Amino acid sequence: MTKIYTVRYEFKESFHDVVKGLATIGYSRRAVADVLNFNLSYFREVCTRFNLHQYFKPQCDMLPECRSHGKGWPKGKKQVRKPRYTDEYLLSVVKQYPGYSDFMSCAPVSISTVTRRFRLPWFKIVNMAER
Repeated sequence: MTKIYTVRYEFKESFHDVVKGLATIGYSRRAVADVLNFNLSYFREVCTRFNLHQYFKPQCDMLPECRSHGKGWPKGKKQVRKPRYTDEYLLSVVKQYPGYSDFMSCAPVSISTVTRRFRLPWFKIVNMAER
């Protein structure tokens, strides 16, 4: 018995209606293939043969668990990185070199490191360091 007949027997509906129903709910092709226990490439071939691609929604309208998150989406548990410099150390360096040009030429830390850490304008960082 082929997989299509197995689906028809299991759901007691035609294969076309089963796939159409799952697609209109918002499932992706991959999710439907997993539910029906099909190989993804074979399922896509069957969808082309039966003209079922028209029932699948665009990715933005699919169920959230069926959407792919695209290239570069973080996978796995997020890693918490320990900062290289403490806030106290950065403020002590700013207190030592309060002038913008002095800090740029003499400080052991880049000015972009300080401004990115505190997300404030330079004069507010200097005021914070002097307290």
